[in-house]
Amino acid sequence: MLDKSKSVVTIHDMLLTKMPEIIYSGIFAKPFGIYYDKTMTEAMKSKEIIAISKETAEELSEYYNINIIRDAIRADLFTEKGQKQELYLIGTISKLNKRKRIDLLIESYLEANIPNSQLLIGGTGNRMDYLKKVANGDSRVKFLGFISDEDLNKFYNSLDVFVFPTMMEGYGLLIVEAMVCSLPVITLEDALIPNDLKEKTFVSSKENFTNDLKEKDFSVNIKTKLGFVKEHSKEKIGKQHLEVYKKVLEY
Repeated sequence: MLDKSKSVVTIHDMLLTKMPEIIYSGIFAKPFGIYYDKTMTEAMKSKEIIAISKETAEELSEYYNINIIRDAIRADLFTEKGQKQELYLIGTISKLNKRKRIDLLIESYLEANIPNSQLLIGGTGNRMDYLKKVANGDSRVKFLGFISDEDLNKFYNSLDVFVFPTMMEGYGLLIVEAMVCSLPVITLEDALIPNDLKEKTFVSSKENFTNDLKEKDFSVNIKTKLGFVKEHSKEKIGKQHLEVYKKVLEY
């Protein structure tokens, strides 16, 4: 058992609290929920608590010593520019589960019927077969499967726009990765994503999603996002973590 007086805990999201019906399922739902609640109760006894966003920190506001430290990205993976394709490419990458709403993206893309285009979907998950049924064999929808870190740069830089239709994220680091590659990013207005990240995307709605994809007019100033991207460097984030751990050792 950890000594709570010398412990630091990092909370990445509150998904299991805010959307239990999406996360808990099947015969393991109830015991998993009980285990999670007990784990969170013990974690909150740590000397220092780190949250990766302001929103998560506010959820934990009853506790003291909430340090807000964003997740880091390896920017060096996403600096080399790739060659653009002749096709207009819309892309996303994520776990293929219900929370990510990839089915909504596929349906909206097919309804938009954008000439000379493709939808590229990276990632694996338990909804793969279902999503392929939604795509109904349309050759314009490509399922790429797992994409390694080494291939991420090529993937992002092949795109014209990155879409992140998730219901909720503790943060949304894929958005930052796409920004490094100077891509406009689309999110949905009902998505629970940290505001300082979401406001730097093109925010659509489920009602306008199809039309926004078709219009291709994403009012996002890419250059103004570079300073924000630098806030996620592994050097800066590492230094912030180190300061918290040093503080614990001084108690």
